[in-house]
Amino acid sequence: MLWLPRRYLTVKELILSESQKIFTLTRPRPKRLKILIGGTGLVQFLSAIVQEIVNGKGDLKITVERHADKILETAKDRSVDVFILLLDNIIFASDIVQEESLVYKALRLVIHLKAKYKKPIIALYGWSQGPHFPRRAKMAGADFVFPIPCYEEELKQAIGKSLGAVSGFGRRL
Repeated sequence: MLWLPRRYLTVKELILSESQKIFTLTRPRPKRLKILIGGTGLVQFLSAIVQEIVNGKGDLKITVERHADKILETAKDRSVDVFILLLDNIIFASDIVQEESLVYKALRLVIHLKAKYKKPIIALYGWSQGPHFPRRAKMAGADFVFPIPCYEEELKQAIGKSLGAVSGFGRRL
């Protein structure tokens, strides 16, 4: 067994280490918040709402993807905090596009994102799929579902709650 003499800290080293601890406690690093908007259409409107809610309380990065495969790739490569999906405006890889297959593919995308990443999902839709579509989207994993058009205040509340669910960010909203 190797025995080494103890090294004692000097008063200066002790004060310096304590002051560094206090500094890290009093000045938290701003949270980098990553939002992925999937689809086209209301991107500027949704971006403006998110920026209004965040309002300098964190570092904001908004990524916009139109294609489903790019949404999946972005979610895989970068840690996304909140997904905002315009379900009927997402482009899926397929030659023949039917409305029923789009609904099915959009719901499968929601299921995949929720199961794999467990992050808040806000889904918006413009197609008329009957009164049961919001329930189907929630069963797929969407935390909030809105028809287009929707009330801006309700959408702001949903985005605020989703951002509040992000670790370390909700306390500052």
